[in-house]
Amino acid sequence: MKAFKTFYLSGIVAIYAFFLVCNQAYSQVSVSGGVSVTIGTPAPVVVQPAPPAVVVQPPPPVIVVPAPPPQPVVVAPKPPAPQPRIVIKQPILPPFQKQVGLGFRLNGAFHGHEDFDNSGMGGGGLLLRLRLLPHFATEIGVDVYGGQGYEGVKRMEFPVTFGLMWMPMYYLTRFQFYTIGGMGVDWARVGEKDEEYKDKPFYLGGFLGLGFELKLGPRRNFALFWDIRGFMRKRMNDRPEGPYPDDGSCRLSETGKKECTDWEGGATMSLGAILYF
Repeated sequence: MKAFKTFYLSGIVAIYAFFLVCNQAYSQVSVSGGVSVTIGTPAPVVVQPAPPAVVVQPPPPVIVVPAPPPQPVVVAPKPPAPQPRIVIKQPILPPFQKQVGLGFRLNGAFHGHEDFDNSGMGGGGLLLRLRLLPHFATEIGVDVYGGQGYEGVKRMEFPVTFGLMWMPMYYLTRFQFYTIGGMGVDWARVGEKDEEYKDKPFYLGGFLGLGFELKLGPRRNFALFWDIRGFMRKRMNDRPEGPYPDDGSCRLSETGKKECTDWEGGATMSLGAILYF
């Protein structure tokens, strides 16, 4: 019976040792009765290293950097307020417009020798004025004169003139001063119409004058004008063969000799009205 127990225990130990060998473990079994079984090599003793020492680093020193001093604030004085500018807006004036004027005039002419004070002529005529620039205009006139000539002889004249006018004042001004100069031709008849004319002189000459124009109406397209002109002209055709021509260009000297000249002069004065389109 004792041997059976020993065998039984030995089998159990052997099985246990087998598992221990498989696990490479060391076991020692002591069985009561004086049986001791040691299986395999003893397990190595693993000594765990001591944990590393904890070194507590002191905190870095706190360095207090003083703040820089504030930048100085420079306050520039405000510039003085600009002086107010007074702007006077000029009115917008209408642009210049070209004008065409038709008019009529009454004329008076004065000419003759100093020995005769009964010479004088009057008449009228039509005129065309073209104001194409603000300060310049042209004029074409056709007139008729009748009366007594240089030596009191009945006389008629038919002048045609062309003149250039200068108007220095602003074109919208109602009162316009002007100067005029130009040239013209003139056909004259001396004597009675019922009789054969004593002379038929033909003249070519020039003139200079000045005057003014007064514009009326809301549109300023109607005007009254006055001017005076001096002229100088020369006879261009031959004289008649009569004993004494009466055109005023010849006279008898103190010795009774006939003295003639083709040059003569005089003055005209005009008053008229004109309508501009």
